[in-house]
Amino acid sequence: MNIEASIAAMRDIITHMMRIMPIVMSVFALFAGAGVANVSYLFLAFGLILVVPVVRAVTNPLFGMLFGAIPAINETLYKVEAGADCSVLGGKATSPEVMVPSYWWASVVFFGTYILLNAVDMVSFESPATAPANKVQARKAHAGMAIVIVVVLTAAMLIYRWTAGCETVLGAVIGTVGYSLLGYAWFSLLKVCTNSNMTDLFGIASRLMPERDAQERGSICYPIA
Repeated sequence: MNIEASIAAMRDIITHMMRIMPIVMSVFALFAGAGVANVSYLFLAFGLILVVPVVRAVTNPLFGMLFGAIPAINETLYKVEAGADCSVLGGKATSPEVMVPSYWWASVVFFGTYILLNAVDMVSFESPATAPANKVQARKAHAGMAIVIVVVLTAAMLIYRWTAGCETVLGAVIGTVGYSLLGYAWFSLLKVCTNSNMTDLFGIASRLMPERDAQERGSICYPIA
């Protein structure tokens, strides 16, 4: 296989993976949560599989009717052709559909916000006064790195999707704001339901638990740094 063919094949794989990204994220969150009994991942999976599709199914047609009733708003601002390269499930190009936003955009924004808030939570976590300084700094450094990675990857995916011509202007704006707020609300609900004890998606806190004190050999629970 020549270089051109290899590049073309790689491009096709990347394009396919990007197109089905909402499915990839949902499956990842579900298996990660079920595999290690991680409540945070299971909560994320539930949000991606049920909450995001339901919210979009309700709001998308409402936005379509609202914008359609305003003559000053051009259809191209909220409608786009859902072709094979844009639809998560593939298929042929159809007549312009309301995308405020698309299911893809809604899922990625929701996922990115939820993961980002988890990393921010790890940075802002107040450590006990007795926590080793090196552990605290390591936790904040790891969480800070996670924040940068999440922001860069999420932005890259959204930019890729936008340049592919699969989103509308109003869909991108409303979707980014709306599903960021939904992701924030969903993560806040997780913190309330678990009393903020099970929000560590990255395993940062568990890897940085202080070493056991020799005089407390009978203890099994330790504060995190």
